[in-house]
Order: sequence, then C-alpha cells, then structure tokens
Amino acid sequence: MSKYFETYRGGVMPWHCDMVEHMTIAAYFERLGDAYVSFTERMGLGSDYRKNDRRAFAAVRSFVGLHRELRSGDVLHMEGGVVGTEGKILKLCNNIINSATGDKVSTFESHAIHLDLDARRAAVISDTTMEKLDAHKVEWESPVVDRWYPESTDGFATTLRDSVKMWELDVLEHMSAHFYIQRFSLACMQAMAMTGMTPHYNRDNRRGMSTFELDVRYLKELNGGDTVTIKSAVTDIGNSSIRYVHSMINEASGEVVATMSQYGAFLDMDARKSTPMPDEIREKATALLVTPD
Repeated sequence: MSKYFETYRGGVMPWHCDMVEHMTIAAYFERLGDAYVSFTERMGLGSDYRKNDRRAFAAVRSFVGLHRELRSGDVLHMEGGVVGTEGKILKLCNNIINSATGDKVSTFESHAIHLDLDARRAAVISDTTMEKLDAHKVEWESPVVDRWYPESTDGFATTLRDSVKMWELDVLEHMSAHFYIQRFSLACMQAMAMTGMTPHYNRDNRRGMSTFELDVRYLKELNGGDTVTIKSAVTDIGNSSIRYVHSMINEASGEVVATMSQYGAFLDMDARKSTPMPDEIREKATALLVTPD
C-alpha cells in the first residue's frame, strides 16, 4: 500500500463562506476539483492522458462526511489516494485537514467512471492505466452509507430553475461538479424557507442548518445552454437533524441528471453546536415529508 499524498493546499476566504458563517459545501467541492487535477497529473493520467488517449475519470458519485467546521481565515490541505477499482469505476479518497490544528475535518469518497471523451461513455481501464492506479492505493475505511432515496419526485417542491453557463464547464467538457453543488445549495435554501427556516427566522434567532453528510450522484452530463430544474423534499426529521433530498432535472429531456441527499443539523450559530428543532419548524417540515410508504 502507498501513503496518502497531498492533493491541495490553501485557505478559506470570506467569500468561501455562507450564511451559517462557515465554508460552504460548494467551496469544498471546488477544492475537490483542484485535488482531482493534482491527483491525475501525479498518476500520469492528467492532461496528456486526456489529450493523447482521449480518456479521463469522471465523477459519478461523491460521499462526504463533514465532521468539523472550516471558517473564514482557516487554512487547510487535502491528502488522498486510490481506494481501488470495480469494473470501469475508480474509487478515490480524500481527507480535508485543518493545517493549523492537524484535525481531520472532512472525508470524501469519490467514484469515477473511466470515460471515453469522444464517445462520452464508459471505457475499459487498460492494464497500463491499472498499474498507475495500483501504485497509489491506500488503506481506507469507507464512510459510505446507502440511504433510501425516493424513486419519483411525487410530493417534491420546485426549488430551483436556471441554465448552465459555458464558463461552468471543466476540463472534461461538461459542467463541473461544484456548480452542481452550488445549485443544490440554492435549492436547499428554498427548501429550508418552505420548512420554516426562512432568512428572517435564521437571522433573528441565530439559527441555521449545518450539513454533516452528503451523497451526490451524477447520472447524466450537463453542457452549456442546458436548462435545469431542481425539486426537493424531506425524508427524515430528528430531534435536531433533518434530511433533504434534491433531484436535478434536465428540462429538455425530462431526465433526472443528478441527485443529492443532504443531512444537516439545526445549528445554534453562536454556540456553534446542534440544538433541538422547535415544534413550529418540525410541523412545517412535515409538509415536504416523503416516506417509503
């Protein structure tokens, strides 16, 4: 087994933070994109591989555990490695570490399909490529939890509608992952308001939602000019936790192109810890509740 290697190093600027006063999840995913570029170049599967072999690894799932906050002014770095392969799927891992304290603040497990960039479909991983991946394998305890996700959007509310900009495309020639997350974050703000956590309520009471688990699945590519809608619902309401689910739909095709499961804690923004959800919030959240039944 190999050792973890550094894939990113930087810091948290004020504009990377959200209304809950810590680094927004889209900013985490932007850094994950930077880590991917560093990752693939180190393994010899970066820009030359894309240009000459017309192959790349494209994310199809990201599972994230957010254990501690990163706030404005904090410094961080990421350490990653290869978990392994299953058929045409590569599994990668990254830990985000507070560089000043040494604390592990987040864990990312990413699944990526080996993509033929011309055919835009999965390709077999060659023996040569497999050797490069195996040289970077690390020990990893998977954090992935497979939770129930609704089969349809019946009972969901529309929480976002916009279009993909050309400058949102990445080196793989489709919309970059962190722009999916930006849209899901905006959709969650709409869903929060529908469940009683309005901007007015949060500001007046110093409350908010702090995400501690994300499961994002990228099902279809999006390109510049595509129009998308997000529909959202609630699947679980705990004492101080709530789980939102979001489905992103390509308006032209009607297909679900991505989903996100988002578990969050009802946050006391001054104490910086979870606090019980008031009954009035809980009651309003049930209006968006969908269940397996």
